[in-house]
Amino acid sequence: MLVVTIYRPVSTEVTRLLSTPRMGPYLAACGNKRTAALKLYAWNLDVGDAFFRGIHYLEVALRNTIDEALTQWIAAEQRSNGRPLVPWYLDTNLPFQQVPSTRRFVTQALDRARPAPDPVTGPVPDPLVSQGKVVAEFTFGFWWSMFSAANNRSLWQPCLRHAFPHYGRHRLHSDLDAIRELRNRIGHHEPIHHRDLDAQYQHLVATAERINPKLGWWIDSTSRVSILLDRKP
Repeated sequence: MLVVTIYRPVSTEVTRLLSTPRMGPYLAACGNKRTAALKLYAWNLDVGDAFFRGIHYLEVALRNTIDEALTQWIAAEQRSNGRPLVPWYLDTNLPFQQVPSTRRFVTQALDRARPAPDPVTGPVPDPLVSQGKVVAEFTFGFWWSMFSAANNRSLWQPCLRHAFPHYGRHRLHSDLDAIRELRNRIGHHEPIHHRDLDAQYQHLVATAERINPKLGWWIDSTSRVSILLDRKP
């Protein structure tokens, strides 16, 4: 049998390594008991991972739905106006391309998707970079911004409202914002144990169902969030 000698309490050392500021909310919730705080910290990680799984499904489905809708719409516009056929994110006729922050999103996604430059031929031209790779590099915040009031007439009315028939633009933008905020908290390893996580989980599933009923069913049937909520220390 392996015998491990611990020269100082594990809970004290791990708390020190994680830092007092980081452990502060957990210690406060557990009456300053380190072992209990570490259990709560571990549970916070587990439930965050479980939420991230559902958010993953929603984010990928959302971006693919937007990409498909914009691809078909922009291609038709390009053909009818005799414009070059390029991916929607490279079509400078789209009004959102005139916004500096959006152009930065596009540039960053292209940079991340573009393979390393060939020593002989140089960098791959933007139109030749795989559209699937570029789409996968856009952030959740970028997709959320598609439904802002600024894009109502240029994107929502002519195109995206048909891709999300069970949603109004403002409601979809608001629902995605709440999920985006939770996603960012989890991604930055922030505490979420004090939130009404059952309500946030129901909101996630309901949003997915309005995007596509089968998506909501899949997230709910494969999620561990409800199980973990019942096991909160």
